[in-house]
Amino acid sequence: MTIKTFRIFHVCRSLFIVIFTIFLTSGCATIDKMLSNSTPSPSPADSTPSPSPESSASSSTPKPNSSASQNADSSNDEKELDQLVQSKECIPPNQVEYVYGNYKIGWTTASIRHEGILNMNGRVGKMRIQFFDQAANSTSAVDQIMVLASCTKGLVLLGFNPVVAGTNEKAANYITDNLIFRRETSGEFTLLNCYQGGCSPIEMQQVTNN
Repeated sequence: MTIKTFRIFHVCRSLFIVIFTIFLTSGCATIDKMLSNSTPSPSPADSTPSPSPESSASSSTPKPNSSASQNADSSNDEKELDQLVQSKECIPPNQVEYVYGNYKIGWTTASIRHEGILNMNGRVGKMRIQFFDQAANSTSAVDQIMVLASCTKGLVLLGFNPVVAGTNEKAANYITDNLIFRRETSGEFTLLNCYQGGCSPIEMQQVTNN
């Protein structure tokens, strides 16, 4: 082997060793990078979906309480009735003065007969009155809420919100009734229906107890 050939062989071998070393080093680095970037498979516990904000909000939102809304409506009705009593310069009665039961009731005002049923359950009740409506030239019936009050004239059942019987339609031309229960010095009761300065005697008979 000549010196020139030997040098060429030596140079080629050195280049081969360098190239092999570079290849080996880069290959290991690539494998390490691949191993470090690999994502572990999720465990069964990790695969459980987390609840969405919407579902969390819906589950945590309390449902409306129907009994609470009913109590609120009842409270509003009581306030409205209290305002009616105060507007008549009256006060709420004592519980011993509460009225209970169903009563047949009737009176005559301006030659027109009024008859109906009064149902009382303590302080508040309802009354349905039937009469001949001259404007309509027919028999009409009106429902009213009746609230008991203690006034200077005696115990008074104040009519409130007259409507066409069996409906929520306002009875626009009907004047609310004010039924006065007054015990005279003789001990007897006087029953009167008073409105617009006039009073009419009332006939009243208990039918049933509540």
